[in-house]
Amino acid sequence: MKKKPEAISAALNYLSYQSRTRQEMEKYLKLKEYTSNEIAETLSRLTDYGYINDESFTRRVSEMTMQHPLKGKNSLPGKLARKGIADELIQQAMEVYDEKEDEKKALALARKFMLSTLDKPLRKNLDQLTHKLFSRGFTSEVIYRVIKEIESDESLVKAREDAEPALYDQALALAEKTLQRWEAKEPEEPMLRRRMMKTLYQRGYETDISRRAVENVLSTWSIKQY
Repeated sequence: MKKKPEAISAALNYLSYQSRTRQEMEKYLKLKEYTSNEIAETLSRLTDYGYINDESFTRRVSEMTMQHPLKGKNSLPGKLARKGIADELIQQAMEVYDEKEDEKKALALARKFMLSTLDKPLRKNLDQLTHKLFSRGFTSEVIYRVIKEIESDESLVKAREDAEPALYDQALALAEKTLQRWEAKEPEEPMLRRRMMKTLYQRGYETDISRRAVENVLSTWSIKQY
């Protein structure tokens, strides 16, 4: 039968793949069925050697998150907690985290997203963008600043103006579809106007485009009634 390696040897082998937290190492050694005394002694030696240091581990993870192009500050607590990092260290990491880097990353993501969705209503895009950034761990403050900058970005404003005719055609088609759905049930023009405006609003179309599309459809509909 193959002799079981000493706990310290097993621990060093486990560390050879990547850095570990104290909790991760303890769980690993328990899984390998080392005794409590062996585990305690091994953890003590690893700490003395500097091979296990939760403070250093936390700093590295925080720095990696800052450098990650798709991750924000709020992704940090969950990741550290799953590694067994103490709440106090997590709080310290959050306090010193540089959100200026997050704002740069979020702005780059936002520009790319908005340019790829010019064929969709602006409000719907902004809602989706907010959700996207939030799910990637960017804070509400960063998202708010990025949305404000995106809304006033001259190149994006110009791109949306160029895309407006296609958006209007989409809104017009949706207004016509809504009219066909409701004209038999609610044949009065004010009610139909409200139905169409509500539908277009729910789909994220801007007020000006929605109003033009609805009035266009209703003017044609009114003529047909006489």
